[in-house]
Amino acid sequence: MIDLEEARKKAETAVLVGLVTDDQTSEEVKEYLDELDFLATTADIRTEKRFVQRLHKPEGRTYIGSGKLQEVKAWMQEHGTDVV
Repeated sequence: MIDLEEARKKAETAVLVGLVTDDQTSEEVKEYLDELDFLATTADIRTEKRFVQRLHKPEGRTYIGSGKLQEVKAWMQEHGTDVV
């Protein structure tokens, strides 16, 4: 049986991913990620890391580039992160 108290202690963890495009500044992306971090916190999700990439426009299939996607995936596997 699942111990509810133990389940509460292990908060979900997340990484946040932002994309700086020709239409957005780094500061705007930082503000968006700050807001996502706040929303995650209110949902009892702890943000462990932020990844930011600069591209002219989002990649159609993956939003971020394939290299950055692999970096995020590897980091999540290494640290046991739950959500992106």
